[in-house]
Amino acid sequence: MEDITAHIYIAQVFYFIIHVVILIASIIIISKKKSTATVLLLIGSILSVLNYIIRIALNAVASFSNQFSIMDMQVIINYTNVFIFSIFGIGLLLFAINDLKRTIND
Repeated sequence: MEDITAHIYIAQVFYFIIHVVILIASIIIISKKKSTATVLLLIGSILSVLNYIIRIALNAVASFSNQFSIMDMQVIINYTNVFIFSIFGIGLLLFAINDLKRTIND
């Protein structure tokens, strides 16, 4: 059981690092090109990092409660993830359609 717990923690660290890398990439992109698309990318990546931190905290709090609290928390977190990744995805789509097209044509 201890090995599984260690692997879960290691995976969470890597997952957090990936979120931070995406946030840094979004900051670089918005510093080079400000548009609605890049703002959505930045907002989505900031919310994603915050959501990750909040998710860990809420899971820790919910673990002291019964199973139904944990399940309720997971449902809320999943819907929040859908919303955040939708913002990021829409920003990425707009960036690919509008901003990259302008760069190629220039």
